[in-house]
Formats: sequence, C-alpha cells, structure tokens
Amino acid sequence: MASNLYSKPDKGFFKTLLSAVKNLSDQPQFSSKGRKLPWNSKSVFQTRQDINSWKRAEAAYNNAEYPQNFLIQILFDEVLKDARLASQINNRIQQVLSATFVLKNKGGEVDEEATKTLSKHPLFRSLTKSGLDSIYRGYSLIELLFDQDGNLTAEDLPRTNIIAQKGIFERLE
Repeated sequence: MASNLYSKPDKGFFKTLLSAVKNLSDQPQFSSKGRKLPWNSKSVFQTRQDINSWKRAEAAYNNAEYPQNFLIQILFDEVLKDARLASQINNRIQQVLSATFVLKNKGGEVDEEATKTLSKHPLFRSLTKSGLDSIYRGYSLIELLFDQDGNLTAEDLPRTNIIAQKGIFERLE
C-alpha cells in the first residue's frame, strides 16, 4: 500500500531512508562548508540561458530568407547594461564629439562661420551620435522632423523594428 502525506509510512520506508543517510555519510565532503550533497548555483542556468539567447539571436539575424533583428538588438541592450562597456563607449563618443574639425569652401579655404554653426547645432551632435552608435549596434535609422518652432530635429527609430538586410522598417500599430 502506497503511503501519502497524511498516512503513517511503513517500515520499508524507514529502512530505505536509513540506508540512504548511511550512504551519504560514507561519501567524501564536496566543499569546505561541510555539505554532503553537491549542488550548482542558479547562475549556471542563467549562463546557459544567455548563451542560448545569443545563439537564437545570431541564427535569426543570419537567416537568409527572413532575417529578424529584434532579438539581437534586445541582446545588445542587455550587454550595454554593463557599466564598464557603457562607459567606454560613452568615452569614445565624447572624444569624437569634442574633436575639432573644419569645413572648407570650394576654393579649399577654411569656412570658420560654417564650421562654428555646424559644431554648435544640436542636430550635428544627434546625427554624429547615431552614426557612432551604428558601429556598436549594426545600424541606425534616423527620421528627420521639424519641431513646433520649425527647427530640424532627428529622431532615432527603434532598431528592433528595422530589418537592415532587407531594407524594411516594420511599423507597429
């Protein structure tokens, strides 16, 4: 007769339990903490999950007939949560944005007024940053808009909606 949670276990159950405990006591220690049973932490599962999601994202991105980029872009978002990596990328972007440059006219002379105007324009910084982000993210797509005051602005379109290999922008409604 099988025992359930509320019934009294039979003598065979206790014999099996006692022999299992004796077998455990004969085994060597698995760690310096005195544990008898080996166990793995949950981070091993997370590592496997991360590798699986990376492989899935890579396979979807490299699919020749119907590539999907949203998985790899989500993975990039997760990777960029690393403080050190984000800091290094931000340092590179700031170096490029703070570098000096000059614009020249058709005659090859430096046009200081045009250089100053362009370097101070917020659109220049936005376009430069989006271009640099494309190095780390694979691509960028920008929509140029006019704001309420009539100034030209740039808005980055979500990379998860872009299939760069096919030149498609998926609009979600």
